[in-house]
Amino acid sequence: MSTKVFVLLVGCFLLLSIGCKQESSKRTQITSGPSNDGTVRYSPDGSQVAFISDRSGSQAIWKVTSDGAQATQLTPEQNWLAWVRWSPDGGKIVYASDKEAPPDIWVVSSTGGEPTRLTTDPGLEMDPTWSPDGSKIAFHSNKGGDFNIWIMAADGGEET
Repeated sequence: MSTKVFVLLVGCFLLLSIGCKQESSKRTQITSGPSNDGTVRYSPDGSQVAFISDRSGSQAIWKVTSDGAQATQLTPEQNWLAWVRWSPDGGKIVYASDKEAPPDIWVVSSTGGEPTRLTTDPGLEMDPTWSPDGSKIAFHSNKGGDFNIWIMAADGGEET
């Protein structure tokens, strides 16, 4: 190998190494411990992060300040939770849970408290998301046989 090629390869390696070190120094771990934390969502104002964790024994929705300083459990423990989404105003969190099987759509205050079940159909209701103004929730369900998209009022009112 020629000296020029060797120097070029070493230079590229050093640049990549420096870039990787700089990138990793920008990462901050905000949860730790003997738990499985996932399904992460920032609050609309970026000050908090909601996530699903089994840190209390079973899955529950938690929130933590974006610096990791304070973690708070928002929902009771359940067997299965998914699709955590903040409302546009940051006041509520919608999610899917099999607390009362099959999976339904639930909402809880972003400060915690008793969750409210929004759907009660025998089908699987999953992947809820808020409308931009927070007045509606879209989700998919197989209650009619095939999976289709449904929209309901944010309080669980009439589905369309």
